[in-house]
Amino acid sequence: MEDKKPRFQHVFSAKIREPPPSVEEVIGVKLVNNDNCFDSESIKKLGDVLSIYRNKKEETFRYLFLDKDYKIVEHIGICSHSLNSCKAALQPNKNFKRFPSEDPFLDLICEHVKKNDLKIILAHNHPSGNVQESSEDIFLTSKIELKINQLGGKNKFLGHIILDHGKFNFYTPNKGWNNEYIILTNNMNINDKDPLIKKNIKPYFNYTFSSPYEITILHDIAKKLDAKENWNFKSFTPFFCVNNDNKPIAVKFIDNETIFNASQDKKAFFDLRNSLTQTAKNFGIKGFIPVVVNEKTTIPIDKIARKDIFMDVVILKDNNPVAWSISAQNTETHYPHFFSFPSIADVGFEQSKNFKKTNASKEIKKNFFYVER
Repeated sequence: MEDKKPRFQHVFSAKIREPPPSVEEVIGVKLVNNDNCFDSESIKKLGDVLSIYRNKKEETFRYLFLDKDYKIVEHIGICSHSLNSCKAALQPNKNFKRFPSEDPFLDLICEHVKKNDLKIILAHNHPSGNVQESSEDIFLTSKIELKINQLGGKNKFLGHIILDHGKFNFYTPNKGWNNEYIILTNNMNINDKDPLIKKNIKPYFNYTFSSPYEITILHDIAKKLDAKENWNFKSFTPFFCVNNDNKPIAVKFIDNETIFNASQDKKAFFDLRNSLTQTAKNFGIKGFIPVVVNEKTTIPIDKIARKDIFMDVVILKDNNPVAWSISAQNTETHYPHFFSFPSIADVGFEQSKNFKKTNASKEIKKNFFYVER
């Protein structure tokens, strides 16, 4: 009976991705059928194709360039390494005076669209999972749409998509925003197969952590869950799933054998890390907090945690639960990523191979500040 799987073990079969998706992965995708009309079905396909760029750690703004056949031929992304905001343009250096305007980067993008007879789609993700357009989203979309329309030609600006969770929001020119679109993965609504949320454990998830001391309450919750019928953590370790409001919203169970293997084998470690990363993307999880309920797993989890893949860890020290991080082993000096997010670093910029060959890319490399992703 000891090795019996918990009744509510959560199983995730999402595709493992290593490394994370690059801008190249959507190049060559055609978004319309033979009618050459960018309609609602094309928008749904766009949402499905771009679902790989949902991210719970940082917000990224993207420009997708399409040819006359509505095929994605170029793609660039700008990341500010921030959880709740992102720049849509790169900052030029003081020597770049070709566009005497407030938005020389956007002017360069518009010039690129016109010279190469391209169409453009804007895209960004909301790590919070709320795809409702913000006032900044509305303003930026209107500004870029106006700039593109001033180029002349027809239907060059196709819209703006906001990604995350099982839904997405899309702005269609002359129609406005619609956040009722569903992201399909393998032709199945991801919300219909969400194994994270269980009503019978939900009452335990009414906590918001504001200090490291409070994290240790997860150990008490784990013990309560373990006391329930058919819950047995001697063979499994609970990984509490935390959302962007610092609330635990679910539990993912990892069998201890997987943990032991991940602490000793490089491939097993990457498999575990990628599984957690994909789970976070799919189900709106900011991160995971494993809780040691079996002291045999203390050293293996310690080894894994030092590779910085968890938000936090709760372990037993002198038979008492303590919060732990790679920088400290007691709550007095314990302030890991859980309570502070990285300051905005240099803006990261990623561009597809075919965009790198363009004059616009050469000008960006010469005249704008960025760090290549």
